[in-house]
Amino acid sequence: MVLLKDSGYTLTTTIQIQCQTRHSTFALKILRPDIEDIRAAFRQELTAFQKLRHGPHLVELVAAIEIAECPFIFIFPWAEGGTLEDLITQKHAKPTSTASLLSRELIGWVLEQCRGLVEALGTIHFTRTDSIYQNEADLSKDYGLHLDIKPSNILYFSQETETSPFGTLKLADCGLVEFHSLASRSRKSKTGCSAGSQTYRPPEYDFNHSKSKKVDIWAMGCVFSELLTWAILPHGLVDEYRLARTQDPSITGAGGEKNYECSFFQHHIQLEATGGATISVSKLSTQTDCLSLHVRGRRVNSNTRRLDSEELRTVEVPKLKPSVVQWIGKLISKAQLETGSGVVVKFLKFVEEEMMQPERVQRADCPRIIEFFHEHMDKAVQSRQSPP
Repeated sequence: MVLLKDSGYTLTTTIQIQCQTRHSTFALKILRPDIEDIRAAFRQELTAFQKLRHGPHLVELVAAIEIAECPFIFIFPWAEGGTLEDLITQKHAKPTSTASLLSRELIGWVLEQCRGLVEALGTIHFTRTDSIYQNEADLSKDYGLHLDIKPSNILYFSQETETSPFGTLKLADCGLVEFHSLASRSRKSKTGCSAGSQTYRPPEYDFNHSKSKKVDIWAMGCVFSELLTWAILPHGLVDEYRLARTQDPSITGAGGEKNYECSFFQHHIQLEATGGATISVSKLSTQTDCLSLHVRGRRVNSNTRRLDSEELRTVEVPKLKPSVVQWIGKLISKAQLETGSGVVVKFLKFVEEEMMQPERVQRADCPRIIEFFHEHMDKAVQSRQSPP
């Protein structure tokens, strides 16, 4: 065996197995023996796979093994194309050498993969546990969260060409999947998002650590914006998109411009009078020096000051970074000119407005996204197939 990846949490390698299935090469995911509470981590991931229904866009668990030398091992089918991160940053070969990135066939494949990934996410979000557990406490745990959606946790099975010459994308890495009762929905997390990706975290993590299905929707929308960048724009521009996001501060407004990172949103700090009127920063000059601004899981300290006999308070308003809005606008313009598909333009707008919606309550859920695909993709296919 040759070590392929050391994530700090797991070791990944490959193994050859003689069998009758379509896979002969498998991935071994070995939990590092020095991680804290390794048995609990193993059981959490194993339980997640036991509960989930299999689907074409959700990676399947072949086996779970516990042995003396390497205590906890998972075996998965091997993805010859690597990860989505490899694909969109061109660490691996393009999925086809004959079709241009703007070909109708490849664009159609990207949209179908997006739909499949949302369906896989829906499988996690709406998993029922009664077929696995029988006691009342477990029966109440009837929805799941992935909590770590990012390009490196989506596998590219380039060898699976039965339904598409380009292969299949599958949602993977259920190590952080949690199952919750309806009573615990949107409950504040004690741990925040430290275990997941900081880049693809949603705005609400910085406010109050709340966990809900909408956390995964935000992350998936961010991933889709990068996948569509790869599909629509010339080679190498995903890295340019990421660089552009680091040029926008994560905090703007009354606290000045601070914290430059690769995330997709920023906190705009504004001051409101007791009556609700917003006070412009220029009117405050040095009177805002007392404002204590904190992010990453802590609320902005709502210190109050009096200005013209009115009490002021600080208010955080999450919004997409200007670079993200401009970038998606660039994708829309390019798609309108060259892809010849109105569905792509509609999907880009949907991703921006409903999946990457900074306000959690207004963000789409999996059924809403599937409804979009049905309304726009399925009907478009039907109209093309209908006789004149």
